Amino acid sequence: MKKSSLFFFFSFCLLLTACGKPKAGDIDSRVYNLETDFKENYQLWTDMKADGAIQQKEYALDLKKVGNKFKSIGATARGSAVKKLLSEDDQKIYTTYEELGKQIYDVGYALYYGKKEEAKKLYDEIQQKEEQLKE
Repeated sequence: MKKSSLFFFFSFCLLLTACGKPKAGDIDSRVYNLETDFKENYQLWTDMKADGAIQQKEYALDLKKVGNKFKSIGATARGSAVKKLLSEDDQKIYTTYEELGKQIYDVGYALYYGKKEEAKKLYDEIQQKEEQLKE
């Protein structure tokens, strides 16, 4: 009897601790993970653009992975649990790159199948949308 009541007491204390309000200034781990994933993927995307990998067939699969990751990040950002924690500017960035993720994937697809003109056209559209986002 004593062991079970002690177990329930510690379980209750643990539950209260876990459900406590976060301290001011603490960032939600979901937002932190989302931002970290986005920054890593964006850095990879930027490096690929700088290296000219956008024009090379060897990087087609990498482009498709980057595109899929942007789509995944955007879908996570649209989730109600995370969306309410993000600013409007952050939401705009994530949704824009979710849309661009499809086009980045398509650039990789076009390169893989040797459709360089289509890939160039899609890449130009992506650059225009990125410039609009920066403004």
